[in-house]
Amino acid sequence: MGQPIDPRTIDDALSALMPPEGALLVVTGDIDIALGGRLAAGRAAIRRTPSSFSAEEALAAQPDLGVCVLREPIAGFDQAGETLQTLAAAGLPTIVTFTTPSPVEQDDPGIASGAAALGFRATAAAIPAEGLTSFLLLPSGEITNAAWWRSQDGQRFVKRRRKRGERMLADDTMRDGAVVWRSSPKWEDRSVVVASLIPDDLAVLDLGCGKMFIERHLRMRAYAPLDRMAHDERTLVVDMNHDDLPTDALAAADLVIALGVFEYVVDPERQFRTVSAAGKPFLLSYNVGELRRRDAGDAQLTDWRNDWTTVELIQRLIASGFALERLIDYGPRQRILVAIPRAGDRRDWWSRLGAPKT
Repeated sequence: MGQPIDPRTIDDALSALMPPEGALLVVTGDIDIALGGRLAAGRAAIRRTPSSFSAEEALAAQPDLGVCVLREPIAGFDQAGETLQTLAAAGLPTIVTFTTPSPVEQDDPGIASGAAALGFRATAAAIPAEGLTSFLLLPSGEITNAAWWRSQDGQRFVKRRRKRGERMLADDTMRDGAVVWRSSPKWEDRSVVVASLIPDDLAVLDLGCGKMFIERHLRMRAYAPLDRMAHDERTLVVDMNHDDLPTDALAAADLVIALGVFEYVVDPERQFRTVSAAGKPFLLSYNVGELRRRDAGDAQLTDWRNDWTTVELIQRLIASGFALERLIDYGPRQRILVAIPRAGDRRDWWSRLGAPKT
């Protein structure tokens, strides 16, 4: 089944389909979940294992959403069948998360028939990380309670989540039996712009490296990719929502970059302070709040954990010990920023930043 799935990653997998509010009924088998970050924020949660699950007791608390973590898709439906049937009969929409070797489509016949047999219909999917697929199941029977997902906003939420899941599925491909995740071409274009700013022959620490596009466009003395999962044998596996940045990697770096990363981090300022304290210049890109489309429920279309304006981002960098060196517009909603630590000696190359390639 591949490398073990970090429970915190499962937590984020569930968050990818989670509506903004509501009390949870969490039923897990032999996989535990962290219930951290946005998943637990402001929510009541009842936790049960299938063996200790009592429908009367659990549903008496009037939860808004069920959560069920399963090992495998089809076998998992069988293993948790009684629990899921109870949730469906109670009219409780439920998120199920499977550990899988490859993505499973939301219209997969096995998923559709397995959900239907238990009283659900699979309406949206999410692939938040390699080895995970999540589904939002809505009860298919007649519902007597005032379910949130029957409201106009709820239907809109479900529709958008379904479309987002379809885009995720369209963006993956199989190569030699392994999942290869594609990225938008604009992210590589962004790396070209960033590389045009940076002198050659630096040691670069790439936070949230993803497809490592910057490595293709910049001549570096050393390159240290860091992400929440391994992309190759060099990757430093660090979840910035939970873990500290490695001090040895910071010490070895001339420059720290983070492109389109901190929107997804619960507490970016903690990592900002770490980079600043290490005396390292910092180049990052960010989708700024004042340029984003303002639409009801739009914040739920992404898994962004913060929504700062340009001014708010700069204020947080300054409060973390940086001085702003460069601010560049990129695309319709992003800014590229270069920030220099106020403490420590100023390096010569900091004054030799290039003009952005357009």
